Amino acid sequence: MAKTKAAAWDATGSPPGKIRFPALLTWKTLVQDVGTDGREDDLLGWTVETGVLEGAEIPAVTKKLLPVDTVFNVLAMSVIGRSFKARSKLQPTRCGR
Repeated sequence: MAKTKAAAWDATGSPPGKIRFPALLTWKTLVQDVGTDGREDDLLGWTVETGVLEGAEIPAVTKKLLPVDTVFNVLAMSVIGRSFKARSKLQPTRCGR
């Protein structure tokens, strides 16, 4: 990080911005919506076939996954389930055994 406002200008080609606590230099850069956040939000609303995850749930945390559910629900089930599993002493079981 640059030590002076002049050095900050030289490093980025952008004018110096506000000095943030406790003396962190910033650059005055343009903020604009280029549409990427909206596209990411749209992806989470897509629907997918849940396959082997159909009916999976974490009681009191998630609802059962439907045969066709949103990407967000499938992702939430996977991430929350993995987090619970990592913190528990339970060993994974294999289907059909």
